[in-house]
Amino acid sequence: MNQTTAVVQTLLGQLWPVRDLDQSQQIKLLKKSRMDNYAGGKRLNASEEQNWLVYLLDGKVNLLTERGVEPLSTPSARTQQPLFSGKNLREAAIVQGHARILRVDRRYLEILSEQQTEEGIEVSDVQITEDENRLFQDIYTAFSQGGLELPNLPVAGQVAHTLLEREDLDTESVAGLMMLDPGLLGSLLQTANTPTYRGEAGKVHSVLDAMERIGLEDLHDLVEGMAQQNPCTPQHPETLERMEREWQRSLTIGAMCHTLAQQFPELDPERARLAGLMHRIGALAILQQLDQADELASLATSDHAIETLQALVGVLVVTGLDMEGRCSSIIEQSREWLRDTDDEAPVDYIDLLLVAQLLHDMEDGLPEGLPPVDELPVYRKLDPGAHSENLRPLLMLDAEEDLERFRRLLEGEALQEEAPALNPEIELELPPRKRPKSRPTTLLKDLLRPKPEKPAAEQKPPEQAAEPDLSTREINEAAYRARLAELGLSEDGSSD
Repeated sequence: MNQTTAVVQTLLGQLWPVRDLDQSQQIKLLKKSRMDNYAGGKRLNASEEQNWLVYLLDGKVNLLTERGVEPLSTPSARTQQPLFSGKNLREAAIVQGHARILRVDRRYLEILSEQQTEEGIEVSDVQITEDENRLFQDIYTAFSQGGLELPNLPVAGQVAHTLLEREDLDTESVAGLMMLDPGLLGSLLQTANTPTYRGEAGKVHSVLDAMERIGLEDLHDLVEGMAQQNPCTPQHPETLERMEREWQRSLTIGAMCHTLAQQFPELDPERARLAGLMHRIGALAILQQLDQADELASLATSDHAIETLQALVGVLVVTGLDMEGRCSSIIEQSREWLRDTDDEAPVDYIDLLLVAQLLHDMEDGLPEGLPPVDELPVYRKLDPGAHSENLRPLLMLDAEEDLERFRRLLEGEALQEEAPALNPEIELELPPRKRPKSRPTTLLKDLLRPKPEKPAAEQKPPEQAAEPDLSTREINEAAYRARLAELGLSEDGSSD
């Protein structure tokens, strides 16, 4: 069970009648709720709150009812119920000192209650501290007020300058540059999901999709506008270091997912990349909140807080960006290491994300209690073949080259580079050819499995052998053979 259930249990699990919903329904309800902070003297009128169930989460109020004045403060059994009964519209509550108020959509609660299933939900045993609960409430307040922002890293300025100065960049290159910074990426996705660009196509499902909808001309205006605003940058060096480390990991895993997805025709590599980019986006939002509140040092359990809250906060982030529901599901299941779907179920983006994370992190140590990676159901489902030990180094190297291609654009390098020729004779006979943007979907499997030898009857005598075929496939295989040599691996997948 994912760790977000404990957070939801802390926030909503004690409130009546919300506590009667199962955990998954509570998460849905939380997305439709609002949280606000009020200073002393603020008056809340029942007549203006008919669409909401209003709860006092923190602080004090004086509740005005037919029976008189009823002082309420947290924590208490009374504050686990809505402030207003719903029967008397003349009721009111006046804030004393300060108060944090949660508003739950009354009609949506009724709909979820009607949809309540009888299937039990396992409750996570993760413990949420008081500091972590307060941190999440602060983040949720920012989300409900539209102020949950993603940070800009130092590379953002360089990306903006490159996009505004260079006119030779194509759509794919611009999309690759935008994803180098989480703040720029968030702005791109959010803008592409607005009615102006979404139209009838629905919500965007990849960075490239967002870029194609906005177009290069409008993107220049967007980037120029962002460059004139105050960037949302971290104040503390230790925060920046942790953010950069988190985002570099997400970039690498996104590139690994992109490569893995090319092996499955039913999957979109660009969607797979977005899954890798966004799977821990909540960690960046948490670090940003801690940095702005100057609580990074005071919150001794910040690492525990990030790991406990990041999935739920990530769902809030993608909800604020108006991303498709599948993105939230991927985040919520991004650490379901023992995931075991039906044997007939096709490989999906969650499978790719889990395998990419496990392969990326295996040198630093896998989660405690897990069996070897190649024994996990999600790994066996990908069927990497007999030489699967080569999968990690190939994916890591491929991911680094993929990202380095975009970083070099920041340094003014030309848009494309020439691919290496197979041998000197080829280079003399034909003009240089450029490496394609996408590799054939069979290359990775060909590298991980020994190539079968052709029957002797099918082999032509040397003097009748056909001239070398300069296909895209061979050019890519030549490049991969060079990479294998760098790794000390032979072409059949064994070590030299």
